[in-house]
Amino acid sequence: MLVISPIVAGLAVLQWVLDRIILENKDKMWDIDGDGFKPYVWFIVISSVLGVGFLIFLSAPYGYVWIAGLVTALFAVRATFERIYIFDSKRYIVSYWMTGIMLASTVFLALGIYG
Repeated sequence: MLVISPIVAGLAVLQWVLDRIILENKDKMWDIDGDGFKPYVWFIVISSVLGVGFLIFLSAPYGYVWIAGLVTALFAVRATFERIYIFDSKRYIVSYWMTGIMLASTVFLALGIYG
């Protein structure tokens, strides 16, 4: 669990920096009223439950790979929803960058653990 905290903090800082560099508009998925909001929230809830399950039921190094994969999927789905529903804000660009960074990190983590 001590390994996850600095990684999450690093991701939060990286997301904040990319937001400041790329975004002109501050619209977020939480601000929309439309068909995409409910599936977006349900995906976040289900992913959170899965993440907690991975932490509880999988042993330490292997659970980290599954959690990293889940966070990668979260960023990818968020980017897709942002591209569809709030295209003008360009927020999806930040989410795609975060997806790529997490995908690379997940591959390196998996190679280090399983490799």
